[in-house]
Amino acid sequence: MEVTSATGLSKYHGLFNLIPRHAKQKLHQGPLHITNGDQKSWRFAITIPEYVDPADFRDRNESESFLPLKATNNPLPSTFTLFDGGRTEGFVEYFVGASLRSKDENRKEARLPITITHYSSLAGSELLTRSYFYSILSYGLIPGMEESKLSLPQIIMQAMKTSSVPKFGFHLRLDMPNVIQINDPTPIPIQLRAIMKRRFTSDDIRNNPPKIKLEWISIQIIATTEVMCEDGHTMEEESEMDLDIMNQISIREQDVYIPCTEDGSFIDIGDLIDLRLDRYDNICPQHQGSAPFMPNFETYNIRRSHRLKWMVAVEVGGQVVQKMERVMLKILGPSHGLDEPMPGTRYASEPIMRG
Repeated sequence: MEVTSATGLSKYHGLFNLIPRHAKQKLHQGPLHITNGDQKSWRFAITIPEYVDPADFRDRNESESFLPLKATNNPLPSTFTLFDGGRTEGFVEYFVGASLRSKDENRKEARLPITITHYSSLAGSELLTRSYFYSILSYGLIPGMEESKLSLPQIIMQAMKTSSVPKFGFHLRLDMPNVIQINDPTPIPIQLRAIMKRRFTSDDIRNNPPKIKLEWISIQIIATTEVMCEDGHTMEEESEMDLDIMNQISIREQDVYIPCTEDGSFIDIGDLIDLRLDRYDNICPQHQGSAPFMPNFETYNIRRSHRLKWMVAVEVGGQVVQKMERVMLKILGPSHGLDEPMPGTRYASEPIMRG
């Protein structure tokens, strides 16, 4: 982390060794002769712990960590990288390392980066309900007059909101997820419905509610990454990923209308466009940006959280109403068997050689 102050540029670090350094094996000892073009290999197995061993943290300061340093139930975090262009870097990385030492103490080393993923049980999406009340006064609520040109008296009465102007009161209900799982096989639910409020609605409208057209809907996932370094210095990096929902709706070339019934009918936008979070690719181009989706996590010096931001606009009787809101969002890691990249995707790493 780099921090600029009146006295100049300061750099801070905060490294935690998540797997004890003594976790190693001796695969061969003795003379070794390999002819030109030949090779030699040894089989080995490594047991990756489920939890972090805090033995290496005994002398660290609690104020330099998001987690209690003495706890033995802190899970091993998944591989993660944050780079904001120079000022802040945060990473959780794992390597398989090998060293070859000759009799004259000449030493060769190789490191192979490996990816560790923390899996979650298949949970599905949990829905958060929001309901917004709107009252519309407009001659456009009358069937057949949606696009009619108003007379001057009608314009005046509508502007003055007189009792003779038709009115329509309704709750716009929006069910959005506050928990989403990466690679969930079912689309992310985004459910819209309208519920008429009869005592706020004109008699001639009650039995024939007007059409409610979806004018616009946008959804962004805001990812916040906090990095903590020595002496408790922290830096926060925020990125916003647009799911590009309107573009997917426009491809269908059909207007979307929100049901206004008493039987609980709704339209599911997520199901309509097959909206999903894919860890590797975005086969449906909802996610604009190259960074993959990562689950929420918290380790000693890195904390990743998310928020969901949405804006919805609907048109009723020639008038447009809209609402914007942000809520906390929890993104879960993929479940076992649901973490495979699409065919043709490559994530191989070459060994890093050191001599």
